[in-house]
Amino acid sequence: MSSSSVNTRVNSRTICECGYQVIVKVSNTQQNPGRRFYGCAIRVCGIFGWVDLDSNRTVQPNQLADLHNRIRTLQTSNEQYRLEFGCLHRMEFELLRRIEEQKMLNNELKKENVLLVKKCDMVPKIVFFSKLLFALVIAVVVLRSLSS
Repeated sequence: MSSSSVNTRVNSRTICECGYQVIVKVSNTQQNPGRRFYGCAIRVCGIFGWVDLDSNRTVQPNQLADLHNRIRTLQTSNEQYRLEFGCLHRMEFELLRRIEEQKMLNNELKKENVLLVKKCDMVPKIVFFSKLLFALVIAVVVLRSLSS
């Protein structure tokens, strides 16, 4: 396994000895806090180099600590959002279940309404035949009273 170290600029097309694109990371060691470096993506060939020259290092240890605190804050916020998302997802599931129940109830009520409309359509016929029967009964009573 060979090892090489170079102070240079690296771009997204730089290839290591293994044939992979090199990756850029940020050091969090005490000697080089916040300093960017590149290396083999699969850590085999040992290619390594600093992206930032010593004079270019702009991240100080206290800045790095601030950045770590910011990362922790963002991770906490992210976890809270995940919990809220899970809660919202459960609420969405419950609302969808209720919507399906309401659709089923609505379909049942539509069927019942169709039956009631059919029954209501029969009412005028029943009234007509009831009046006709009443008239016949009256006619029979009148005819009997006249024939006696």
